[in-house]
Amino acid sequence: MKIFISSTTIVLISYFVNYLIGIILAQHMGPAGFGDYATAIAWSLIFTIVITLGLEKFSRQIIPYFIENNRWQLYRGFLKYGTRSIAIAGTIFAVLFIGCFVTYNHLLPFDHNHPALLTVVLFLPVTGIIRFLTELININHGFIHSIIIARLQPALITLFFIILFMMIKDKVNPVYAILAYGIGWLTAIPIAIYYLKKLAPHEMWRTYPKYKKDWLKDALPYLISSMAILGSVKCGLLLLEIINVPEAIVGYYAAIDLILFFLVTASLLSNQYFAPKLSFAIHKSHTTKVNEILKIRFRFLLIFLTIFCTVTIVFGRPILSLYGPEFIIGYPALVVGSILMSITVLLYIASVLLQYKGHQHFIAKNFLLLLLSNCICVIVLAFTINPIMAAAIGISAPAILILGIQNIMLYRRYNILVCSL
Repeated sequence: MKIFISSTTIVLISYFVNYLIGIILAQHMGPAGFGDYATAIAWSLIFTIVITLGLEKFSRQIIPYFIENNRWQLYRGFLKYGTRSIAIAGTIFAVLFIGCFVTYNHLLPFDHNHPALLTVVLFLPVTGIIRFLTELININHGFIHSIIIARLQPALITLFFIILFMMIKDKVNPVYAILAYGIGWLTAIPIAIYYLKKLAPHEMWRTYPKYKKDWLKDALPYLISSMAILGSVKCGLLLLEIINVPEAIVGYYAAIDLILFFLVTASLLSNQYFAPKLSFAIHKSHTTKVNEILKIRFRFLLIFLTIFCTVTIVFGRPILSLYGPEFIIGYPALVVGSILMSITVLLYIASVLLQYKGHQHFIAKNFLLLLLSNCICVIVLAFTINPIMAAAIGISAPAILILGIQNIMLYRRYNILVCSL
């Protein structure tokens, strides 16, 4: 548990660095420019999941099995297969996306070309490989190392280069901000390689790789689930951009989205820490051990989420005003979004456990339904109430219903209770 607390501290520091980056960019670029930058980052997160092909999430299930059964050839084969596949997928995706985007603009020109989006796509092979390598580092008892490499270091390097660009040029734009973001990820690659070589079992490095053709097929449900869940979280921001609400409104919600994404980060962090432990326990059919681990997770998250919601209710207006006085308009949506997202975070681990129990296709279908429900909810509410509030409600309300059903299924079939003190 000390490791989890230490890693949480690191994540808090990286979050506040990203928060500082957001404040600096919002103050210098205004709501419209900040919205353009935030939209590019949101698309980058989704595209990164696409080009990782589900392999990084699949590794949480398959690598503990390789370690437990001394299948070192398959372990090394999976490492090479995953790294190579992600690099190729990222490169192909970037080339095709830029080509299609340029063609689209040539055929149907519109007011702004989103150069920040085109720039962030160039770094997709890098972000995809880092996600994969840090997941393997985490599984090999390098949880804190993986958090530093994937979260803190890129944030610090990004902040450094944004400040550097501001010193060279008086005013930073979304493209320069994305360049700083990409450089932050590039510098993480050699460090990730170093720690994986250091932490992975020596027996694995001494063997020749062995491959299985069905790895990509087995990872597909994880890819669909990851895409759908992140798309559900980010659809509020992306749909506001797509349905052509004023750019300032997109910028106002982008600030809220950055704050709420901290809860998503907390969920991913808890899953990253507890998932390998739960995977080992499930492989050994230790239901009692699984419930004990889930109780620890629930207690920690309950305290954390209560503090977070209290802070947003009491200090939400001053926090938003740091982006600029006009951003305070999003305070009601921030409060509602914080409460709904907190419930989602508590329930989410059920989907991971059902995947470990062999229900990958069921969960994938569930999350596709969730993504569709979120999109419909956001669009319908955006034309009936405040678009900012619509996005805050739309990304969480359907998730609570669908994740609640998954929790009931997990308890009735396997006697596993996610939310228990």
